Amino acid sequence: MKRNLIIARIFVLSIMLGTSFSSTAQQTENAQIIRLKAGGAFLGKIINQNENDYQIALLSGDTISLSAQSVGGIIDKKKEYHFYPNGRFTPTKGRYFSFMINTYYGQNSNDFWSPFEFDFSPINFSAGYRINQNFEVGAGTGLDVFTSYGPFIPLFAELRYYMNKKPTAFFVGGKLGGSFLLNPGNLWFNEDSSGGLLMHPIIGLKSATRRKSKFILEAGLKIQKVSFVGWNAVEDITIFRYSLGAGWLF
Repeated sequence: MKRNLIIARIFVLSIMLGTSFSSTAQQTENAQIIRLKAGGAFLGKIINQNENDYQIALLSGDTISLSAQSVGGIIDKKKEYHFYPNGRFTPTKGRYFSFMINTYYGQNSNDFWSPFEFDFSPINFSAGYRINQNFEVGAGTGLDVFTSYGPFIPLFAELRYYMNKKPTAFFVGGKLGGSFLLNPGNLWFNEDSSGGLLMHPIIGLKSATRRKSKFILEAGLKIQKVSFVGWNAVEDITIFRYSLGAGWLF
C-alpha cells in the first residue's frame, strides 16, 4: 500500500512538471522581444499600451511599465531569435545581409621576388539564408582593388559555420567564385585580359549586439587568378593576399 502511494505521488509530480515545462516553453515561444533605444531588450508580453506607456508582463511573472519613447522596436517572432540573459539576441534562421571592408597584404605566385603589396576592398556585400544558429549560406559581390593590376568585381558564394550558439563565437568558412577584371580606358592591359577563379578561406569572430546585428572580424587567404594579354604573350598570374576584414551582419 505504501509503495503504491509513493508511485502515485511520483506520477502526479511528473505530470505537474511536464505541464509546467510545456507551459514555460509555450510562453517563451509566444513571448515578444521589446528592444530599447538605449540598447538591451526585455522578454515578455505587452498586456496594455497607449501613446505614452507600455505595460509588459515578463516571463518571470513581474509586470513593468516603459515609456513609449524608450522603446526602439517590438519583435513578435520569438521562435526565430535566441535571447541571451545580458540583453543581446540573434536570429536563429531566416534571411541575412552583410557588408565587409577588407585589407590585403601579399605577393604573386609566379614571381617569388615580387614585392609584397597592400591592397584593399572598399566594400564587399552579400545576402543569403541563415539555416540555423550554426550555418549561413549566401552569395555576394563588391569591389577589389589590387594596386598593380587594377580593380576587380568578384562574384562568389559564401558559407559560415559558427562553433557555438553563444553571443560571441568563432566561425570558419569561405568564399568561392570568380572575378571580372575592369580596365577603364584600356590604359593598363589588352582588352582580352581577364580575371578568373577566386578562392577565399576564412576564420573569424562574430559578436551579437543588443540591436539585432552582429559585428564580424575575419582573417583569411585570398587567392585570385588573372590572365594578362600583351605583346603577343599571355601571362597567367595567381595573386596571393593575406586578408583582414571587419563588417556587420544583419
